[in-house]
Amino acid sequence: RELMAWAVEIATWTALVDQDWSRAARLAAAGQSLAPAGSPASVQLTAQCARAAARLGEAATVRDALGTAESAVDRQTGDRPADHHFMFDGRKLAGYTATSLAWLGDPAGERVAREVVQGHAEGGPPRRLATARIDLGLVLARAGRPDEAAHMGLLAADSATLVPSNRWRLDELDDALAGHRDVTEPAELHDRMSSSREVRLPPAPRLGRISL
Repeated sequence: RELMAWAVEIATWTALVDQDWSRAARLAAAGQSLAPAGSPASVQLTAQCARAAARLGEAATVRDALGTAESAVDRQTGDRPADHHFMFDGRKLAGYTATSLAWLGDPAGERVAREVVQGHAEGGPPRRLATARIDLGLVLARAGRPDEAAHMGLLAADSATLVPSNRWRLDELDDALAGHRDVTEPAELHDRMSSSREVRLPPAPRLGRISL
């Protein structure tokens, strides 16, 4: 059942990357029903549930899912090393929280995202740092601070760590700053994104999907 839940989690992650929020929410719920209580798969799917719910504007579900994941992350079952592939890395939870709050439009996301940025800037995974900067940029954009928001986006763009699964998040930030392209930093970010879109390769053919 846990392996089945992990398979559904991959489909959930894919739906999030595809920006198919309703499908991601359905898959996360289906995976949670499969995952044994307290298993790493259950924790991961709960965190994914928060992200999907954030895009659907379901604030109560976001907070409930994040609280559940936080209380479960240190009590995962399975007797596996912390760095095992099928363990939920507790350090990721702050990143999931920052993304969820940024998507939800919760001003509290600024504090969380800044903490994640600071933590990863001091030696964390570079790709997570870039994603955290995009999260912070989204919060700042919605707070009416377009220069700071675009600066975060430019740092992420310059990191050379973005891949298709998180590069679309930079497009999202660029779109959020569409009304501020008379400001130097948002204009520079938009020019950078426009140039990169022109040279981007077409997407690879998609694999089959899990139907739930």
